[in-house]
Amino acid sequence: MNVDRSAESQLRVERDRALEDAAKWRRRYEIEAQQRRAEAAQAEKTIQALRAEVFQLCQLGPTVRSAIPKDGEESGLGLLRGELATLQQERNQLAEALAQEQQQHAKTRESLITALGEVIQRGK
Repeated sequence: MNVDRSAESQLRVERDRALEDAAKWRRRYEIEAQQRRAEAAQAEKTIQALRAEVFQLCQLGPTVRSAIPKDGEESGLGLLRGELATLQQERNQLAEALAQEQQQHAKTRESLITALGEVIQRGK
């Protein structure tokens, strides 16, 4: 009878440890998920701002061209094209960074879920 109580006590301790481990993993996962969501939201804001700026530059195209004196037309237009190309390149880089962050988040989520499953299995 004493052995049964000792084994039962030991099982309770192991169960409690497994539950604590699971709670810690859940908290880590939530923190990681919050960070990824914040990073993704910031990247999306930056992308939207760049899109708006590119759109605005495209809309200003004819107005800007007509305001540039004829002798400076090529250099002014070249500057605008260069700036537009730079903005498009930056937008593409940000979109790629966002995609990479999303992939990393998926990998992190999978590894945390796997670890959580292992902790729960150890508790059984």
